[in-house]
Amino acid sequence: MVCLVNSGQAIFIVYMSRLFLSLFTLLLLGVVSAEIKSKIKKKEWRISTHLEVDKQERFSFEVTVNGKKTYFSKSPVFTQRDIDKAKVIKGPAGTFGAVFRLKKQAAKRYYGIINFNKGKKLLTSVMGRKVEILTIDWAKEDRLFVVWKGLNLEEAKFIETKISTLKVKK
Repeated sequence: MVCLVNSGQAIFIVYMSRLFLSLFTLLLLGVVSAEIKSKIKKKEWRISTHLEVDKQERFSFEVTVNGKKTYFSKSPVFTQRDIDKAKVIKGPAGTFGAVFRLKKQAAKRYYGIINFNKGKKLLTSVMGRKVEILTIDWAKEDRLFVVWKGLNLEEAKFIETKISTLKVKK
């Protein structure tokens, strides 16, 4: 085998390739960490509702309700994409609630699920935090979904700024 570079040039090439690899790794780590930081700083608006299911349901998660283990579907009934407008309301003990108006297609899906699952529980989660669990009894067909309590001030402000305001008739 014939080597076209002398030992000094070979050492220089190895040094430069290591330097390039180190700089590339640092650059890549900087980009990834900046992306993670931007996602953490930029809190994404998330709301979801989850229906009570049997323990045998494959995609479910467990929540303790009144000392009893209850299972809810990981697949939400509706999410923030299904919300048209919202209005923050005052709840008990310094918490806030919200009235959400669903889009037409989401409301039809919601009423179908509500009418078929009377007596089951419905869990509402806001920004990943479990806020309220309701027992399904009936649904008035006005496209409104109400979270009566459990929102903190930060979440209430976030809802008011991210979703167009629902005008409530007095």
